Amino acid sequence: MSSPGNLIQLTGLAADESGSGIRLPQIVGVVCRFRLADVLAVLCGTDGINMLLKLVRHWFFGHYTKRVTRKAVWRLLSTSRAGQGRRQRRRTLRQMDAAAAEIQQLDVGMVHDPPTQGHLEWASFILAAYREMLADFSSPQETIDAIGSAMQRAHGSPLVLFILDRLMKAFHGDVKRAGKVLDAVLKQYGEFFAWQSEVDDNRLTFTITRCWYFHFFASHGVPRVTTCACRLDGLWFNRLDPERHGLRFDYDAYTTKGYGGENCVFPIEIAVSPNLAKQPQYRSPPDR
Repeated sequence: MSSPGNLIQLTGLAADESGSGIRLPQIVGVVCRFRLADVLAVLCGTDGINMLLKLVRHWFFGHYTKRVTRKAVWRLLSTSRAGQGRRQRRRTLRQMDAAAAEIQQLDVGMVHDPPTQGHLEWASFILAAYREMLADFSSPQETIDAIGSAMQRAHGSPLVLFILDRLMKAFHGDVKRAGKVLDAVLKQYGEFFAWQSEVDDNRLTFTITRCWYFHFFASHGVPRVTTCACRLDGLWFNRLDPERHGLRFDYDAYTTKGYGGENCVFPIEIAVSPNLAKQPQYRSPPDR
């Protein structure tokens, strides 16, 4: 475990030889490069770090994403059931919460770790909302598209887009670096997920071979509802700007299990002509 002294050495945060003390540029530099794990090791110890990370991952998937999705569904209800009173729509939302709680109890065996506990809480609400709103649209696919689009808009807050933009900058225009960043991100999703990276000089093919969300929705006979979660992928790969990041997302080769693909495939390549390679807006991949 790092000591406070080691942490100071790590960050380089110390008074200069002139005795003038720590200056603002030094502090800014530390904020830009410090390792959060080392700070937490000093404050909490290794066991404290592990516990905190478990809580954060459960909170993110089970509370944050569910809360944002719930707001998205509320806005969607305000449109699809505009003829109903506000009180009736709130009652409908509470019914979805109750249905989601029942689904969680039935599928508790799908929980393997804190992230999958969060996945279950979020996915159960999506499934409950889908079942409730089927009557509001002309087809199951229209229902899925409406919920997925509402979720994407709700999750695309300025703060989220800022964080994703920083993530894209972390790629540094390098497909190998992009693979390492995506690998680190996927590790936060829990042990159930499985993936692999194939990298050559100009292209990264990041493939998810086992997806908890697809497993969950397929077990309920509605694998296509997985695409509601897939829509959120567009929030990050739509941020790839060839001019700013030197990389582009290959939409033609993109697919997911929810859209009928054998695996979820995220292809990123070096933008050969950045000035000409503008990214299109999100579009659903063709059914495979």
